[in-house]
Amino acid sequence: MFIWFSNGVQAVPIYSRKNQYIGINAHLHSILQGRRGKWGVFHSTHITHLAEAIDKRLPAGYIVVPESGMQIREYHPRSGESAAEFLQKRQPKSKRKRRSIKPDVSVYDLEPERDAPVGGTAIAAPTAPSVIMPTIDTFEDPDMFLTAVVIYRFSREEGLGEPVTWIELLSPSNKPFADGAAQYYDNRTISIKKGIVLVELDYLHQSPPVLVNMPSYADGESNSYPYHVAVNVPRPNA
Repeated sequence: MFIWFSNGVQAVPIYSRKNQYIGINAHLHSILQGRRGKWGVFHSTHITHLAEAIDKRLPAGYIVVPESGMQIREYHPRSGESAAEFLQKRQPKSKRKRRSIKPDVSVYDLEPERDAPVGGTAIAAPTAPSVIMPTIDTFEDPDMFLTAVVIYRFSREEGLGEPVTWIELLSPSNKPFADGAAQYYDNRTISIKKGIVLVELDYLHQSPPVLVNMPSYADGESNSYPYHVAVNVPRPNA
């Protein structure tokens, strides 16, 4: 690993394989956010680790599945095409393929009617109906989409059913003023209006937050933080 200073010339090698920070590695994330930072590689790896960590902490009867999310990549993994170039050559709406929007990691409840453990603490299970994300017009090439984490409910009639929670690891190309920002805002608005709990992990301290009323660390605003986890609960009383 190398730390690049603001002048883009001097680099200091770090030989330790252990994270030098308690939590997010600020220097590494500065590099990853750059044009050649390979954020997509980190994103995919981290989503896999998140899915594994969530799976270990879920009650019996749930399944975690990394899935195609609602964010687009900054660059196509094969052609190198940018998000802006990809947007410019989109087909007319009438000719686009339709695709279901799905988040980064999915968790499925396989036993919604399971009993509480004998002599133990009962595990709260959601009773309100989950919401299915609608199929909407989006990009034609699935390779342009990053993965996400989703928590799903299981029904005996339909098997793997409706999402309970949607978890997105935000990427540089989908933050405010980036090429994919408008697409991400549209998709996040749809998910929240449909009643799905949306969790957004923001490790990108060099760009403003997605939440418009949150102070921006990138802009030097007071009471701001470089990293945050936003939990959007559209049904707080459910």
